[in-house]
Amino acid sequence: MGADITPIILMAGLTIVAVMIAINTHGLLRMSISYTLAAALLGLTAVVFFNHAGLISGKGSRHSELTSEPVEKGIDDRPHPAESPSPQRARLAAELRRLAAEGIACTNSLLSRELKDESVELETLVGRASETRRRVEFIKGEFNRIPATDAAFRKPLASIKTGIQLLSEAAQLYLQYYYAEDSKQEETCEKLLRQKAKGANEQFLKASNALATYK
Repeated sequence: MGADITPIILMAGLTIVAVMIAINTHGLLRMSISYTLAAALLGLTAVVFFNHAGLISGKGSRHSELTSEPVEKGIDDRPHPAESPSPQRARLAAELRRLAAEGIACTNSLLSRELKDESVELETLVGRASETRRRVEFIKGEFNRIPATDAAFRKPLASIKTGIQLLSEAAQLYLQYYYAEDSKQEETCEKLLRQKAKGANEQFLKASNALATYK
């Protein structure tokens, strides 16, 4: 630091000497020359002083940047708390995957089932349809108990909700099939049942694929 201000001390000293000489000088010409020299030295001293102050300020700023860079980098590299999966989110994802799997199993059962089976009594067939409807209602009740507050699960939640609605309609058509008045009504019920079940299956698969990314 001492070596840095040496030029300022030297110039200040020369300026003081020049001013003292100018004060003690006699004669107009000598006084003019002395005061001019003193003024020049004073200006030069000011220039040296301000240049020195600028260098110190620049070094200080650079030092501040260098020392702050590691801190800022450290802050940027830290994982955001929201990126870490919480136990609550993990449980919700697991529950939604379970419901999607149940929906897929139920729709596959409907799509592969033969509605008309001459070897089975009508009462048994109606019982199967009623059991399917109860199963769908259970899935629906389980879904309605899930808190839909996490925005990260908005899409799979919407897909499961749509799938359950279509599955519920398919289950109702499954039961109505055995109360049809004629073969035409049976054909219509079966056709709509297959369409609803297929649509529900697609929604459950969509939800399952989306939930596969959640841990």
